[in-house]
This record gives sequence, C-alpha cells and structure tokens, in this order.
Amino acid sequence: MINADTLPMHHINYGNRNACADSDPLLLDVVSRVQYPAMKEFLESVLHEPEIFQALTAPVMMSMSPTSITSTYPIQTLRRAGELAAYWCGCGGEERDVLFVATLVQGTQKLLGPVVLGASTVEDVMFTLVRSALHRLDDRAPRCSRLLRLSLGWGCEDDIDDFYVPRLQIAVRRALTQVSVVANMGTPARRGLQGDDKRSRHNCSRSSAVKNSESCQA
Repeated sequence: MINADTLPMHHINYGNRNACADSDPLLLDVVSRVQYPAMKEFLESVLHEPEIFQALTAPVMMSMSPTSITSTYPIQTLRRAGELAAYWCGCGGEERDVLFVATLVQGTQKLLGPVVLGASTVEDVMFTLVRSALHRLDDRAPRCSRLLRLSLGWGCEDDIDDFYVPRLQIAVRRALTQVSVVANMGTPARRGLQGDDKRSRHNCSRSSAVKNSESCQA
C-alpha cells in the first residue's frame, strides 16, 4: 500500500494558459453556486490544483455547422451537470451543495482517466489531488465530508444503505450522462498521473461516527 503522505505528485502538461484560478471567471462562477462555507472552501481548494484547473479550463473546439466552429470549456459542462444533480436530489441545501461538488469531482475524474499511468486507477489519482482538501473538510464539516465521500463511492461500507446513498450516487451519474460529459470534453492531457492506493480513500473511522443531524455549516 502506498503511503499517501509521501507520494510524489506527477503533473500533466496541458500547454500554456495565462489565466489564474484566483481570477478565472469560469471557476469563480462555479464556486459562487455553492452555499455552505466549508463546501465552498473545499471546492476552491480543489479547483486550485494545477492538473484540475488546466483540465477544466482547456478549450474544446466544437463544430456548430460546416462554417461555424466555437469553443466550450469542460467546467461549463460540469457546472450544468452539477446543477442538474442538485435539482434532481429533492433534498436540503447541504445535500444539494454536496451533489453539485460531487458531480464536478466525478466529471473531472472522467477527464483524467485517459492519462492514468501504471497500476493506479483514475479514482486513486483523483483522491490524490483532492486529498488535502478532503481531510480539511473532515475536520470542518464532518457530515458534508461523509456525504461527499458516499456520493463518490469513497465512503465506508457500513454507511451505505438501500435508498439514501444510492440516490445520491445515481443523481451524480445521471447528471453526467445527461450532459454527455465524456463525449463533449475530449482528452486535453499529454502526460500521465499516478495516484494513491484506493484503500486510503475511505475514512471509516471518522465517517461512521457522523450523525445525520450534524450540519455542513461551519
């Protein structure tokens, strides 16, 4: 098992891009749609990861007609997917925030899939990128962290029921399918990533102790 704390980060070269995550209007728009401070902070931190920032803001050229070509950005597609997942969940504000963010993370994971190296899985790579932010979320908003892990399939098996958790996971998958996230995004990466062992993604010791009454508000 790989030690998550000592694993080196392997960066992807997406080409030159002058925009900064702090000022990119596409990313600022996405963050503004999250209500709860702890979830907003988590999302901001994740979007600042260079690999994620470049993957989400690399333009994808689309042909609208034989004489018209336009560009779109993966972050725009994922924002729409996140809004769909939040709308479909029929839950409270915390769950809507969690599903919005989970959809962004899951969609970004699909983007990174083609560039995973070695024995790592794309889930391992994604966890490597969000690990620090997720651990901070564990401390600031345990219920949000638990729901996010469960929505992404990173939760403890003891927390998975027959209705609530599957509904969260289905909302994320359905939203990404609805916007055809894989087909529209292409593959912007040119180099590979390696990630942590999958066992480090699950935080059962913390998440199983979290009660449903705990708030994501921090």
